Amino acid sequence: IDVTFVHDLQDWELRMTYSGSPELTDEGNDYRWNGVFTILVEWQSIRELRRNVRYADDTVEFLE
Repeated sequence: IDVTFVHDLQDWELRMTYSGSPELTDEGNDYRWNGVFTILVEWQSIRELRRNVRYADDTVEFLE
């Protein structure tokens, strides 16, 4: 499942994305849901200034 939400804030754009899929566990007899939530805030006036933030498995990553 991939879902993206985009909100226009005039000079800014807020983009939130969730991607998830079932994943077979190591035992091989059960499934676990594997999901990733990302947030992008972009200043429309200067698109070079932007920051991606990814939160997965209780870890926050700042991406370029």
